[in-house]
Amino acid sequence: MLACTRLATRCVCLHNCQGLMQRGVQATCASLYGNQLHFLESRQANRPGQSSLSFSTGVIQSDDIGIFKKALKRFGFAGSEKARLKMVSFLLYEDVADKIIYPEFFDEFNLPNTFNSWFLVTELHVWMLLLRAMAEGSESGEDGRFIRNSIVEAMWADVNTRAKKLGANNPSGTRAQIEILSEQFQAALIAYDEGVMSDDKVLAGALWRRFFEKNCENYVLLERLVSYVRQQVKMLDSLNREDFIGKPKIRWIPLKDVKC
Repeated sequence: MLACTRLATRCVCLHNCQGLMQRGVQATCASLYGNQLHFLESRQANRPGQSSLSFSTGVIQSDDIGIFKKALKRFGFAGSEKARLKMVSFLLYEDVADKIIYPEFFDEFNLPNTFNSWFLVTELHVWMLLLRAMAEGSESGEDGRFIRNSIVEAMWADVNTRAKKLGANNPSGTRAQIEILSEQFQAALIAYDEGVMSDDKVLAGALWRRFFEKNCENYVLLERLVSYVRQQVKMLDSLNREDFIGKPKIRWIPLKDVKC
């Protein structure tokens, strides 16, 4: 477990940037890098056993890096460190959207194969990324806070893309649902922050209320998820700056390899 004194400086709660959630809900690829940035189909769709829940995911493939560079030059950001960090943030989000095997979580923790379940799994992993990002500086203007905000923007752009496909016939209902998700997301960050800085009982309580939505009577599953979170946070904390935001190399521990 990481020391509370270290984690205390890395709280990822967004209460001090109220406008970010709304901007994230409204964000699109075009608003970030013009029409050069695309949400591509997740490569998970080609994995054996992948469920039918495979809507457009925020994935940046290697060929798109050249497109990014051209876009940055076009808009006057060539050589900008903030522009580079923005791109890195999308790559970090890809490490969640593209590398996490969602059906394993649905099966292991008895979650229904729904958009809401996809969001709960994504939210948990994004939070862990944000926790690590804040180690790069949590104050205004520092890299950690900028990366945190950019990862959140990437996530909401992806959520918007998926939700629009699901709710094409009811756009007003889709917007209302995303607004609810944004409020729940901010509450989840607060709960998870408190949990990771406390003992396993507090973390288990946060996961039971949010991830399991108060619907888990199997304490073994809860214990397994607590162990999963602790081990992933430890793995992320072990990454140096180069491996995290230089050339991101996030190797999530497979769920099957987590030991309680």
